[in-house]
Amino acid sequence: MRAADHPAAYARGVVANLARTRIRSAVRERRRIALFWSQREENTENPDVAGVVDVQEALRRLPFRKRACVVLRHAFDLSEKDTALALGVSVGTVKSQTSKGMAELQRLLGTQGVPQRMHAALGAPRCSPAVEGVRTGEGGGRDR
Repeated sequence: MRAADHPAAYARGVVANLARTRIRSAVRERRRIALFWSQREENTENPDVAGVVDVQEALRRLPFRKRACVVLRHAFDLSEKDTALALGVSVGTVKSQTSKGMAELQRLLGTQGVPQRMHAALGAPRCSPAVEGVRTGEGGGRDR
């Protein structure tokens, strides 16, 4: 039994393996983020600086879970299922927190065009008006 004969060496090996795993994971995550940002279209034509500031300030006022759900669903265009997996919550939680977060944003920013303003402010690709209606609860469809 090598581990029992040399517990310090065994512990060093475990720590080294954990550190190596963490470093590899961080490198993979950085690559994923870099790939994501390199594929995004930049919306640099006539940026609405005031709109960006307004949306960012309104998002900062939301509690973390509501803000995370709203940003992942609308800025990153993740599905409810993918958002739930990313946050480690149920799909029902994503639905309710997104709905409550959007209602709060509409209260803070005014009722007109919150999803469009968010997309413009966060540089996300815009969707068709039909998709926007479904996302804001104005349409009759379900997001799968």
